[in-house]
Amino acid sequence: MAVEDPPRREPRPGDPFATPRPAPAPSRPRKKRRKGRTFFLILLVAGGVLGLGSLVLFLKGRGMIVEFYEEVVVPRGIPDALPPDYPRADAEHLVRTLHGFFARADAGEASDDAVLAMITAIEEAMRDDRITPEEARGLLALAGPAPETGPEAGP
Repeated sequence: MAVEDPPRREPRPGDPFATPRPAPAPSRPRKKRRKGRTFFLILLVAGGVLGLGSLVLFLKGRGMIVEFYEEVVVPRGIPDALPPDYPRADAEHLVRTLHGFFARADAGEASDDAVLAMITAIEEAMRDDRITPEEARGLLALAGPAPETGPEAGP
């Protein structure tokens, strides 16, 4: 006679020795949601843009400032800031001299200290939107000799 095993019964809830039943398989697999990926990409792009901008300013910043003063401040701002009774020939000489100074600075013939001193002097002279004849003479002295142009210039 063979001994039969007793029938299996369902485990009671909370029974630590019961074998767990496998969870039913989901109808479709769920993707794990990645949190923070978009924020990380935004930070990465913003950091790249800031780094690229800093590199451009580091490499081309001096040239951009010199070009701004040469193309905008000297031909437009200086003549407007001179007094109405200032002689026209002296005003043209001042603009021509400053234009020559910034052209030399753009070519690398003027030091950074000289360019910074000239920019500071222009800003201080134009602080009240007027340039006095004394300030104009100071700018001429700081800029150095005027470039020679015209038919009397030598070869």
